Amino acid sequence: MLTSEISDCSDTPYSSTSSNSSTSSLPSHSIISPAILYFGTPVAIISSLNEDQTTNLAAISSVFWLGHRCVLGFGATSQTPINLRARKQCVVNLPDATMAGAVNALAGTTGTPQPSASKAARGYRYVADKWAATGLTAQPSTLVAPRRVRECPVQMEAEVVAELELLRDLPDLRGALVVLELRV
Repeated sequence: MLTSEISDCSDTPYSSTSSNSSTSSLPSHSIISPAILYFGTPVAIISSLNEDQTTNLAAISSVFWLGHRCVLGFGATSQTPINLRARKQCVVNLPDATMAGAVNALAGTTGTPQPSASKAARGYRYVADKWAATGLTAQPSTLVAPRRVRECPVQMEAEVVAELELLRDLPDLRGALVVLELRV
């Protein structure tokens, strides 16, 4: 089992100490085994193309950039990775703080008509038209088919160039998570 150490620096100012000094001035720490390693990352709204050519929206925070590449992480059975693996295009829309209400409106929704038992247990509900549910405005894209979110100050049209199934070392969970690399 993976464990992590977290330092608690709230009561103790951290300063470097010499090798001869007491360790009592160092921050305390606890060994934990969290259910998930999540430390907070920026939220993105991913626009992807459904099979019927409508645009699906999903709010995610498993996103980071390396140069002109964007890396996204998903549960493999969610609608967005299904769309991205099939049609290879999306828009990574970056909302600003004024859009928290729209992001929160997306958070408990799924574009999958039959949500997984896990999603249903967590209160997710199927929403076919997420534009209407959030009050966001669809805007045509220039290079890809999925539409952009007009209200987002940053909209990056992208194509899927690689994918990796995660948890390959765990037979019962193999492929349950997927990482997709995008060329922006």
